[in-house]
Parts: sequence; C-alpha cells; structure tokens
Amino acid sequence: MNTDTSGAPDTSVLEMAALAAAAVRGLRVREVRSSRGAGTKGTSAVTVDVDGNEWQVYSPNRIMTAEQLNKYVRVLDVLATAHGEGKLPFAVPVPKGVVNRKSGNLVFVFPDLGGEEATEQDVAGARLLASSLAQALAALHNLAPARIASITGKTRTSEDQRASLTALVSQHSAAIPAELRTRWMAALQDDTLWQYQAAPIHGSLAAEDIHIAGGAAVVGIKGFEEAHVADPARDIIWLTYIAGPEFFEEFESAYSRVRATHDLHLLTRAQFLAELETLQWYNAAVGAEDEGWRQDGLVALRDMDVELRGTHLVEPSPEVVSISFSADEEPLLRVKSARRNSGESLEVGTRSTDATAALGGENEELDLELNPATDGSLEISGHVE
Repeated sequence: MNTDTSGAPDTSVLEMAALAAAAVRGLRVREVRSSRGAGTKGTSAVTVDVDGNEWQVYSPNRIMTAEQLNKYVRVLDVLATAHGEGKLPFAVPVPKGVVNRKSGNLVFVFPDLGGEEATEQDVAGARLLASSLAQALAALHNLAPARIASITGKTRTSEDQRASLTALVSQHSAAIPAELRTRWMAALQDDTLWQYQAAPIHGSLAAEDIHIAGGAAVVGIKGFEEAHVADPARDIIWLTYIAGPEFFEEFESAYSRVRATHDLHLLTRAQFLAELETLQWYNAAVGAEDEGWRQDGLVALRDMDVELRGTHLVEPSPEVVSISFSADEEPLLRVKSARRNSGESLEVGTRSTDATAALGGENEELDLELNPATDGSLEISGHVE
C-alpha cells in the first residue's frame, strides 16, 4: 500500500486503511490518497482500492450507542433517497461498512463524496460558495420534517426554543451586563423573530463537514450525527463567526430563492443564537461549579457587551407613555418636539391651549382622543398628522 505522505506514514493513516479493509468485505486498499487527519469533529482519510475506487474512512470523535448508530444510518438513508430524487443538490455518506476502534469510536466507510473538505478560510473568502452553500442548506430545510422527526424522536419547535432561551437569560440575569441583557430580552420578546417552521437540520455543521469542488460548489455534506428537526438558523450559527457582510448578502439571496417558506429573520436568529453560546458556556461553568471557568465566562460576557454596545438585534419598540388627567384639567399638551420622520419619538412637555403652536407648525395637527376612566379622570392618546 502506498501513501501520499513523505517519510514514514502516520500510524493513524495506516490504522484507518486497515479499518477500512476490515469494515468492507473484499475491500483491498491500494493507497491512501489523502489523509485529512483529526478535525474538531472526527478523523477522516480517503483510500483507493485496487480497482481505483475512492473510499472515505470517517471516524466521529463522539462515541455512539447502538441506538444512536441505528438512527444515524436511517437518517442517512432518508437523505440519500432525497439526493437520488433530486431534492438535495449534494451527496451524503452511504456507509458500506462500520467497525469499532479500540477507543470505542466507530469507523464508517463510504464511497468518497468528491471534492475536498472545506476549511473556514475557504468558506469565508468565497462569495460564489455562499450561493451554493445557501442552496444546499435551503434544500435540506425544505425536506418534510415528519420522516426525520420519527427517526430521531427529537423535534424542537419555535415555542420550545424561545421558552428555553428565555429561561436561560432569566436564570443568569445578574451575570449579564445590563445593555447586553436588554438586547437579548428585546429579541426574545419580538414575536416576529420567532415566526418560523421547524425543519430538518444538520445539527452540528462545520466547515470540515462540507465537500467543495472548484472552490465554489458544495458537492457533499457529512457529519449528520446530530440531525433532527429544529430551527434552521442553527445550521448557520458557525457562519456568523467567520463570514462577512458580502458573504451573507449572497447567502441570504440564494437561500430565499430556494427555500419553500419565507424566513425573514433567519440570519438575525443565527446571530442571536451565536451570541447566546457564550451564555451557555457560562451556564456550563456554573453547572460544573468551576470558579475559574465561571470567571472566564463573566469576562467573555463583559467583552461581548462592550463589542455590541449601541447595536440592536431587533429595532427597539417606541416607548409608550400613559398620561391621565382629572376631569377639570385641560387635556392638551405642549409638544416640544414633533418630528414627522418615521421612528422618531415625541417629547412631552407642559400643557397648552394652543394646539397649533404646541406643534410648532401651521400645517401639523395633534389628533387627541380622550377616554374617560372609571375614577373620573381622562386618559389621553394622540398622534401627529
């Protein structure tokens, strides 16, 4: 067997080749064409058999139970069928053999997906790749959720996610800087942000899961061990750390063209979920009762507060002030500033009998509505025309 590395081949490469031969009956490995080594999610290599066929050998870092393995293989079968029917524009692993390593990790052997594993640099620097990746994820999110949900037994609705995140922020309210907490609570309280349909998602997508060809086309995606039905924005969290505005401009446009349902706040939720990963990290430290880790979490939250200060995930709601008068009081207000531009607030000052003067202009009128209250007072509301 030949390898494409210089000098003595890495022991792990030889092990992967041997495991591939053990996993697939009759497979005779001629060479290891490339070894991508250990990534954040697993170890992979591409082997070539004596007939010239290329095989990917992939060992996830996580140890899977028999039940998890069964679910994983069944999910891949659903995805492979969707690819064969033209519903997915990318290939997925179709395991031809599985074997255990001494460590307890499984090794999967499947026909190579083609292309090369992407790096974060590939993704962040390729605007053309943004379009292909967006179309691939939109197609995945378009799949009927029932099949995936029945296999994984895991569905997280919009209501589920919103409630759990609200509880998380509330639990650690004292640890979150005030302005950052206000930013997050505004997002949690904005109903429009949570108007989406849960969909089949990858669940743990990273650059190393994506196979690209020519630097611009997604030809395969692997690593579906965490696939389930949930918020599509979760498949985009990782992109918020590495991609810039131009990438997301192209991504959003391509995604919306392919997605069967409109999700106007997909990228905003992805940004919000990415920010909350720091709070979840802090929460883990609290749970582990690790004081050093907890202090690091507090520092990270303070740094984020400084970085995001003055920005918003959602547009702040205009402040509504309720004013009441007794029946014998004059129910007119002097408006010190009444600008007609959308979104600008009104400053409320002293009372005046001259509505036109109060508005500061002859062509503007203050339309007031008086509502008698049960206690004999009058509630006043109004707007500028």
